[in-house]
Formats: sequence, structure tokens, C-alpha cells
Amino acid sequence: MPFPAVDVARACSATAIEITDGKGNTSVELAVEHEHETVVELLLQPTIGIDINARYKQDRTVLIQASASGLTSVVAKVIAV
Repeated sequence: MPFPAVDVARACSATAIEITDGKGNTSVELAVEHEHETVVELLLQPTIGIDINARYKQDRTVLIQASASGLTSVVAKVIAV
């Protein structure tokens, strides 16, 4: 059974993906923070269209946060984008 957030991400547009919660967190930021590699990889697909250069908490990009979290497959995907 797929992770429920994966199904949600597949159904959303880039605009919906970039909406923030009450604390200013985006879906990709939360997925990296909670080490949900599958969701992060899905959100990095070109059809989703997130801004991989956007800076989030502590002025970190997706690449910096994924690297700090040890998510090597995510780091490789960000570099490849």
C-alpha cells in the first residue's frame, strides 16, 4: 500500500504543493524533515514543478536539508534536476 501522501502529491498542482502550513512549512520541506524519501522524490518530479532553490527554515534549500538529514538518494535527485 503506497504512502498516503504520495497519492495526495500525485493529485496536486505545484501551486498546492507550495502552500505552507501555519508555521510556514511546505510539503517538500516537511517530507525532507521527516525523512520521507519517496514523497520527496515524487515532489521533485518535473511535472510537480516545485522550486528546488527556494530557501526554507534556517535558510536551507531542499539540497542542504536532504544532505543534513543523510538522504543520499534525494541529494542525487536534486543534483540531477
